[in-house]
Amino acid sequence: MKLREEFAALSAQVDATLKQEKITAADKVANANRLARMAEIKNEQAAIKAYAAMKLAAGEIENVEEVPVNLRTGQAGHFASFDRCPILFGKAGSIAQSMGMQRHSNSVGFGSLIRSIVAGPRSDTERFEVANSTDGTGVISLDAMKSALLLDAMRGSSAAVAAGVGILPFTTQSRLAVLSTEPATGWRAENGAVSVTESFTGLQLVPKSVTATVKISRELMQDALNPAEFEASVARAIARAVDAAVFNGAGGNAPTGVSAVAGNAVVAATNGDQLSDYSKFTSAMYQVQSAGYSPTAVVLSPREIMALSNLTDSTDQPLRPPVSIAAIPFIPVADAPITQTQGSSTDASTMLLGDFSKVIVAVRSPLTFELLREAYADNFQYGLIAHLRMDVGVAVPGAISKITGIIP
Repeated sequence: MKLREEFAALSAQVDATLKQEKITAADKVANANRLARMAEIKNEQAAIKAYAAMKLAAGEIENVEEVPVNLRTGQAGHFASFDRCPILFGKAGSIAQSMGMQRHSNSVGFGSLIRSIVAGPRSDTERFEVANSTDGTGVISLDAMKSALLLDAMRGSSAAVAAGVGILPFTTQSRLAVLSTEPATGWRAENGAVSVTESFTGLQLVPKSVTATVKISRELMQDALNPAEFEASVARAIARAVDAAVFNGAGGNAPTGVSAVAGNAVVAATNGDQLSDYSKFTSAMYQVQSAGYSPTAVVLSPREIMALSNLTDSTDQPLRPPVSIAAIPFIPVADAPITQTQGSSTDASTMLLGDFSKVIVAVRSPLTFELLREAYADNFQYGLIAHLRMDVGVAVPGAISKITGIIP
């Protein structure tokens, strides 16, 4: 049902109830739920108007009719607002706020919603949320606000986003323009030939599926004083999977990560190198800056962070990095591989330095959830599967340098 039609139907139901000779307690609860849903629809419509106004002001459209139909008449119960967000999100900004949404003081968070579905609602608000978030098959359909807030929570836990990687929601399979060769330039005489370079190639973005499953005892689900941790744990799990894919994804069922396509490399000795100073980072920085880019971060495993922290100078004081390197954040990636092969060594790792704003995580669909009521019933537990579809694209491989063969 379209939002406009749903709003009209709810309004008619409210009016019909108020005209009854006797209004029961159940009628009052039903009307309260209807009014809450009507307020939510108004919020959706306001966000759509704000989006249209932004596009009109930017000159990107000439009238509201150019806003896609599914934005103007979105489907209730679906993440229609996801289409409203063709914006690249980095460390700053909020997907939810860009949609004109914020969590209201009386709204139910994701953790409380899951507890309400499992243990039963404790208030009219929870009862309303449960009724509008489940389809009877175990799939939990989050409204636009909760889906956007969960994506924001995932971004807040992501090393990739901290490094400067952008999140780009998209709605169909799309291609990313990849700068394979820097455009040629040259001064020319009048009537002289112009410099021409075939600079770009197209990268097809194909959404890949990542899931996270957690088990929770029914007793804990009922008793937990901090249901928000259910939300936080899922966001962290998905963020770690996204980080692993962004930096070291091997393709196949997973996205192809930055390490596989980085345009520059600082190669270690035959059997690997230990970190004894910051020279490898200055070499990688030279490569990136020579290509015309400014590094936003270094990403590496926690093991290498520890090795750098333990370096000392000739006076046994902590070894300070060069000024040019000290200005760049060093960001640990929890699941960075440390078992790569470098000659005879099988405990090597790869570090990345570069302008990670040239890397994009393209998110095809919002986080969805399915409640497993029977899979772990033997232990009186519930299971919860979280699912996200995404792909990774590196728009400018030359903006990244990888440092390979680092051993402990």
